[in-house]
Amino acid sequence: KDAIEVGKDAQVQQKLQKSNEALAESDKASPNKPKPNFEDARKNQDKALKGMKDQLAALEGQKDDGLDRLQKKQRDLAKLDDNLDKLGKKAQDAKNIKNPEEKAEELKNVAKELRDQARELQRLQEEKASKELNRAAQALEDAVDKMQQGQPDDADKLQQEADERIKEAKKNIEEFEEELAREQLAKIADRLKGLKERQDAAIDRTKELHQKAIKKREWTRGLQQTLDADKLSQQGLAEETRSLQDKIK
Repeated sequence: KDAIEVGKDAQVQQKLQKSNEALAESDKASPNKPKPNFEDARKNQDKALKGMKDQLAALEGQKDDGLDRLQKKQRDLAKLDDNLDKLGKKAQDAKNIKNPEEKAEELKNVAKELRDQARELQRLQEEKASKELNRAAQALEDAVDKMQQGQPDDADKLQQEADERIKEAKKNIEEFEEELAREQLAKIADRLKGLKERQDAAIDRTKELHQKAIKKREWTRGLQQTLDADKLSQQGLAEETRSLQDKIK
């Protein structure tokens, strides 16, 4: 299974929420003798921790950050890839235009749009695909010159070259998208590791609090404050886990 399915199956966020609810039982008990369900809290913390470890195992060996930036870049690339499909079809359809002037005008328009997409790729730091699109645009512009010089065979060859350049650019974009996907998973792995460390600390605090409460046989103000802090910690971990699961859908 991939990390997304592992996270869903493990129900990490739900287990953290149950742990928080167990700790919150003190709110329903007598103000002088709150009785949080430590046993249930620890069990759900342990289950949540195991779920985090399983997700980490699915993302093993990858490290990076900038998750939001990577996801935006992926969306921009997907949109650009769709634009190239449309431009490639326009270039193909232009071959069937009978009127030379109309054909030349359409090829110029496609060349201009290709250069616009090349600039966008450069902004996204995909240099290889950007260069291919600029070469495709140049081939179409040269094809227009050959048409106007009365050399239709050479113009056809240049149009074919432009088609091949566009296809090569799309391949480069696909490779770049795969690279970004790996970076995104690496960032998620790092965030999960951070959540795991905080969950470890929460488990230790819960155990320590339990032992102190048993030893003192009463709830001091300090113990109650620690309990409240634990509840907030569980809520925060649950929210962050949910946020991560949303990002890897």
